[in-house]
Amino acid sequence: SPVYVRAASASGSGATVTVGAGRFSGAVQLFKDGVDGVNGLNSVTVSIYQRSDSATPPALPSQQVTYTFATAEVSGLDRGWSATIPAAGGKYLYVSQSVAISKDASDTILPSEWSAVVLHAKNGDNGQPGQSGGNGVTAVYARCYCWALNGPPTIIGTATMTFLTGAISSIPNGWFASRPAPPSKGVTLYEASVLVVDATGAATKDFDWSIAAINAVGYIGLDGSAGQDGAVGAQGASAVTAYVLIDGSTLNGSPAFYSVDGNALPPQGVWGEARPWQTTPPVPVAGQSVMQSNGIYNPATNRTIWSLPILAHFRAASLSAISANFGKMTSGEIQIGGDRFVVTEAGEVQIKSTLANGTFILNSRGIFLIASNGVTAFEASL
Repeated sequence: SPVYVRAASASGSGATVTVGAGRFSGAVQLFKDGVDGVNGLNSVTVSIYQRSDSATPPALPSQQVTYTFATAEVSGLDRGWSATIPAAGGKYLYVSQSVAISKDASDTILPSEWSAVVLHAKNGDNGQPGQSGGNGVTAVYARCYCWALNGPPTIIGTATMTFLTGAISSIPNGWFASRPAPPSKGVTLYEASVLVVDATGAATKDFDWSIAAINAVGYIGLDGSAGQDGAVGAQGASAVTAYVLIDGSTLNGSPAFYSVDGNALPPQGVWGEARPWQTTPPVPVAGQSVMQSNGIYNPATNRTIWSLPILAHFRAASLSAISANFGKMTSGEIQIGGDRFVVTEAGEVQIKSTLANGTFILNSRGIFLIASNGVTAFEASL
């Protein structure tokens, strides 16, 4: 696809000039696409490796091998050959090479194109054992401890150190093999230490405690003086309670909470109550109830939040004014009028009535009439 060009000259005194079509030269070819060149050759030296414990070189591959130029992948190797150096397989490392040349993406290497196998590397032989070293020096600290109020006590005596276990045969009087518990406050913990050294390889070594270095390694301090009392803290939130007398036993179920300014009682009518709230429980008459609301006064916000009222006390003219489902009673007993009507936890029932001249009893054992003098006048056992 050639590209052509035509040219013309223009001149004038203004910002633009008009060039007529007849002033352009004839078309001249400027350039055109060239013809594709010939593909170049890919060329690379390919090395293959094999380890062996034999000093005789191994045989070359027996089949064609393919080398891919883009990935350097070598495929088709046999007879134990590898494109990378093996980490194990023998102390002798052999190598063979060939040159892959092709215009294509890969090249086939024939068995006859590999070079003669040569020794590439060899693991070194183990050296001769070294001479035995001399006895080392054993050095271990022997330590003991004591608490004292006015300096450490005198330390004297000899002992034997067992190097393998660190055991010490004798601890001086008044000293301890490990740090003891302090006997009181104000005492100092002292450590006595002796460096026990042996260069003969012996298992034990005698030493003298009197050459011990003694250092203070701890102290139990005395109690300090009592600190000053802290400042009085800010007043915390406090619980408050309000009561109201109502006719009946229920109020409205909302709101769940009601907030008022200051440490004040709820206003009348929040939950439908017709009487004002008060700080002490009122005394109800028959058919009336006392409702209770619990609140929290927060001095930081100067507000009191009151909760939904609950029934605190109800007074009925008779039990017929109350209906209830007691559910299942699993323990205890029922008593009415002392022992006049009794149902025990064992299931025994007793009814007792006082007569003019005695007592009538009906229970789980029978019917009894007891005279006023205590004599059983009638008995019918069940």
